[in-house]
Amino acid sequence: MKKKRWLIIAITVLIAFLAQPAYAAVYTSEKGVNIAGTLIQAVAEPVYSFTLPKNTTITYPDAEAVIGDFVVGDLFLESGEWLTVTVIPGTMTKTNDSSLELDYNIDFDPPVVLDTSNNGETYSVTVKISTDDFEDTAAGRYPASLLFQVTSYPEDKVVWEGTVIVTAKIPGEAEETEEPSATEEPSVTEEPSVTEGPSATEGPEMTPPPTGEGITDEGVSEVWKSIFRYGLPAVALTLLILLLLLWFTVVPIANDVIENSDGTYTIIWGYNNRRLRKYRVSQDDSRILVFAGTILKTELIKPGKDTTIPPVEFEKGKDEAIFKTVVQAGSVIEWRIKRNKKKVDLDKLIRRA
Repeated sequence: MKKKRWLIIAITVLIAFLAQPAYAAVYTSEKGVNIAGTLIQAVAEPVYSFTLPKNTTITYPDAEAVIGDFVVGDLFLESGEWLTVTVIPGTMTKTNDSSLELDYNIDFDPPVVLDTSNNGETYSVTVKISTDDFEDTAAGRYPASLLFQVTSYPEDKVVWEGTVIVTAKIPGEAEETEEPSATEEPSVTEEPSVTEGPSATEGPEMTPPPTGEGITDEGVSEVWKSIFRYGLPAVALTLLILLLLLWFTVVPIANDVIENSDGTYTIIWGYNNRRLRKYRVSQDDSRILVFAGTILKTELIKPGKDTTIPPVEFEKGKDEAIFKTVVQAGSVIEWRIKRNKKKVDLDKLIRRA
């Protein structure tokens, strides 16, 4: 029964929040001025979008190849966040003999720091194989995995990674058909290829046709699959939690602004405690701030157990008149309860009136 009641409350709050946001009114009793305002704050999750080059085969005697571009997609980062990208090369080992290896180097020169200003930029990735080793190595296939990692700072956390397979191929009579490597990482799978024949004069390699219009990059396809599978539900859940947190809180109210006969103004302050119980904060979390003018007098309207001004203890529900402040004309006064605040700018009220 309790679970059902909480579920009904959560759904009702969400619908009410989206359909008609709550507001706090400030008005002058003499002139009938009503002012409404809504403050909604939400935190969006960062988005990391990158595209890798495709898996590539380098065939002897070619010892160097631009395997493609590392592409920076549309990044959305937190304030003060920046990224670095590195590539970790794996060992280039013969598929059916792990004792045979090829030396190679990678040319990849992205900026030291990546942020949203780098959106849409591309950085070439080139693989160079040792020519001497290439000539003296037995025929066969020598795959290596290139692990690209993106790290977020200042948290120093890996937020994205992807793998590209680069295969060096040496044709010849002893060349074996492609088999999974015993030293290859278990998370990496090679794409199927056509079995090589023994002829040294074989024609160019066959490349697979496109699988469909617009789907030409495996990395982009996987990113979109992940977004639809995990991203959208996570965003919806995060927004729901944020809405509930924003709703079940204590909101300060400037319920009335009265012009006095001596030219000063009296502001009637109250609060709306949307929590389901009495709530208390520290004195530092309930403060009156003066941005302009002067507070001449503060006074409790309803003295009780909590005699501090502004109060730090809030009964459940709404109390529209808990204390008052008498201020000079032209004053700008704000009451903050933790992150929630209500500001009264007397000059703006008078101009609008």
